[in-house]
Amino acid sequence: MVRFSNLAIAAARGLPILLYRRLVPRQQLLPGALLHSTTVSFIVVATNIGVDLGTISAGTAAAFVASGLLTVILFPPVSAMLLRQCMQPGVSATVAVEAVRAT
Repeated sequence: MVRFSNLAIAAARGLPILLYRRLVPRQQLLPGALLHSTTVSFIVVATNIGVDLGTISAGTAAAFVASGLLTVILFPPVSAMLLRQCMQPGVSATVAVEAVRAT
């Protein structure tokens, strides 16, 4: 559940960065999407409301909050690593993404 939630958060919060694709260099789109996807406060509030209304269980709420925490912990360092690799001369965004996947 947590893995699916992370993908859903990244998609819902990260895809709007594509609106900036004409303003931002291509290599910076993925790092920008990852940084834009970091969130936990909205998830905490939404899950508390859901638990109070009885629409989701406390366990499901905890899974969503854990997923949000993972985005806050993991996405910024991965984004920084991508940006660092993209800023090196001769390194494309594709090479940087493949380097992250290999680690």
